[in-house]
Amino acid sequence: MLIVGEEILNQSLLKDADRRHIKNSSYYLTIGAIIPVGKEANSFDFNKPLQMLVLKPRQVAWVVSKEVFSIKSHEITALVTLRSTFTKMGLLALDVGMVDPDFEGPIGSIVINFSKNDVPLNTGDEFFRVAFIKHAEVPAEFRTKRDQFTATQYIQERHRDIIVGFPETFLNTEILSDEMAAKISGKVADDVLDKLLMHLIKNHWGKLALIALIITTAVALLIYFLYSKFGPNLSQADVQAIVKTWVDQNFPKQLPSKP
Repeated sequence: MLIVGEEILNQSLLKDADRRHIKNSSYYLTIGAIIPVGKEANSFDFNKPLQMLVLKPRQVAWVVSKEVFSIKSHEITALVTLRSTFTKMGLLALDVGMVDPDFEGPIGSIVINFSKNDVPLNTGDEFFRVAFIKHAEVPAEFRTKRDQFTATQYIQERHRDIIVGFPETFLNTEILSDEMAAKISGKVADDVLDKLLMHLIKNHWGKLALIALIITTAVALLIYFLYSKFGPNLSQADVQAIVKTWVDQNFPKQLPSKP
């Protein structure tokens, strides 16, 4: 069963809630803090947080709700989704979903701009949509101790996460593009060499065979000369055996037919 309307306020499921944001069967959470990612994160001022951020294409930011959850019942779970207005504008929220019973604190999510347009984010914007679900009481053996955060503590935790592990743009495209270019150039070079070799074999196998014969003859003569001058006396059969072994090791037994 959904908890709707004034009951959301009466049961004190949200601190700093405003009835103006109750719409249909949901409550629309508003933006309380915007934490930038990248260079701006290093200069983020907790005493003077951003009031507005223009999210560029592929840019990443962390958005934190103004409202603070205070679900003290083990019979209530909240389901949070990104407001469809922002979804249609090309934003994706990575960390929204279920808010467990007995949770206290704001919620936040990394958001990515997948569109080709700038998307402005302002504190006070209705950003997340939450539905409160009434259900049977969660048995004690399945209850997990939930961390409790004030809004300030939560923002500090998320800011620390951003500094440690998030690039300014989705998938760090500058690094990925360099790596991809290097791989592509290497593959292109290998493909070109392979195609050139196959072209020579298929279309000029006669000339290649003649060249191979000339090289073989030259090598045989060289081997015969060296052994006659510096090596032990060799019979003609010995020379032929040496040449045959070299040919078998360095030339294919069959050449492809010309198409």
